[in-house]
Amino acid sequence: MSPTVLRLTAASPVAQPLSAAALKVAPPAAPAAIRQAMRDALAEPVEFPELRYALTPDDQVAIALEGATPGAEPIAETLAEQLIALGVAGANIVIVTDDRHLADRLRPLEERLSLVVETHDPTDEEQLCFAGLTRSERTLRVNRTLFEADLVLPISTEHPGDRATTGPFDGLFPRFFDHDTIDRVARVRAVTGAEARGGDHAQARRQESDDAGRMLGAAVLVRVVPGRGGAAERIVFGEANAVWSEARRLAQSVWRSSMPAPAPLVIARFEDDATPPTWGDLSRALALAEQLVASDGAIVLWTDFDEPIGPGLGRLLEADGYERVTADLSEQVGDEALFAWRLAQAIDRGPVFWRSRLAGTLVEDLGATPIASEEELVRLAERYGTCLLLEQPQHVCLVLDEDAEASS
Repeated sequence: MSPTVLRLTAASPVAQPLSAAALKVAPPAAPAAIRQAMRDALAEPVEFPELRYALTPDDQVAIALEGATPGAEPIAETLAEQLIALGVAGANIVIVTDDRHLADRLRPLEERLSLVVETHDPTDEEQLCFAGLTRSERTLRVNRTLFEADLVLPISTEHPGDRATTGPFDGLFPRFFDHDTIDRVARVRAVTGAEARGGDHAQARRQESDDAGRMLGAAVLVRVVPGRGGAAERIVFGEANAVWSEARRLAQSVWRSSMPAPAPLVIARFEDDATPPTWGDLSRALALAEQLVASDGAIVLWTDFDEPIGPGLGRLLEADGYERVTADLSEQVGDEALFAWRLAQAIDRGPVFWRSRLAGTLVEDLGATPIASEEELVRLAERYGTCLLLEQPQHVCLVLDEDAEASS
C-alpha cells in the first residue's frame, strides 16, 4: 500500500497520498485579520452592554494578557487603542502579562500609546497584595495592578482539548497570583491529577478559579477561539460566563474530532514562521500524540521552538532512569516541568523525533531524535507507511464516536 497521510479534521481523518505538501499546515494569520476580529468582538458583546457604557475617562484599566494567546500582540494593541478611543487616557492603561518575551514585544506600545507594560512576577512581594479568602478558606495574593484597577479585562485562550480547564478565569488563575498558589495549583502532580480525576476535584478547582475572578471584579472577558494556522478563528467579548460558554461551543466546532485508530507515526505539527509554541502548547501536543500513537509507534514534534531549556528538562538531561526522573518531575511546577514529564514518559514508551531550533546534540541528550528538514520528515513517514498529521495539536479535542453522536 502507498504511504498515506491522515489529516485530523473537525469531522474525521482525511486520507491523502504522502508528499511534502500533504505534511504542511496552514500559514499563520495576518495581524490585520486578528485586529479586525477584536474590533468585531467589541462591537457585538455577549450578554453585556458595549464597552463604552462600562467606562469613565478616569478609570484605571488593567488588561490581563495570557502569554500563550494566539495573536496576543495585535489583540492587546487593538483593545488598548479602542479604550483610548473611548476616552481612557493611555497612562491609565496597564497591560499585565505572565510572559516576559511577550512583554518585550509589547514595549513599543509604551511610547506609541503612552500605556504601561508589566510582567507579572509571582515572587515579587512589591507586585502582590492580599486578595481575599476562597470559599475553602485559602488565602490568595494577586498582582497588585490587577487588584487595584477599576476595570480588569482578561484576555485568554479557549483550549477545547484541555481536560484540566477551570472555567472563564483560567487565564487569570493561578498565573497572576502568588508563587505559593501557583506552586500548589500548577505542580505537575496536581495538573495531571486534575486531568485524570475530574468530577468533584474539577468542581473544586472551578470554584477556586471563580473565587479568584470574583476577587478581581472580573465581570467581563475576552476569549480567543484559536483557528488553523495560528489564527484567531473568533474573538468573543462580554459577560464572563456567557463568553466562556460561547467560546467553548465555537472552539469545539473547529477542533472537535472523533478518535481515530492508533497510528504508527503521529506528527504533531505547529505552523512555521509564526510565534513559536509555548511549553504549555508542547505539553498539550505530546499528551494528544500519546493518545493516538500505536504502542510500537513514533511521535514527531515539528516546531520552530527556540526557548532555552529550564530546570525541568535540566533534570531530564541528568536522568539515569525515566521512572525515577518522572517521579521527580511530578513534584516540579510549571509548564516547562510538565512538558519534561510528558517527554520522559513518551520517550520511555517509544521514539520521539523533535524538530526545533535547539542544538541537535541537546535534543539527543534529552533522549529525543533531532529532525531538521521536510525531506527527513517525508522519509520518516515513508518508513512507517501511514502517519496521522495533527495541525495545531495543542487545540485538538478528541471525542469517542458515541460521544460525538450524543452531542450532534
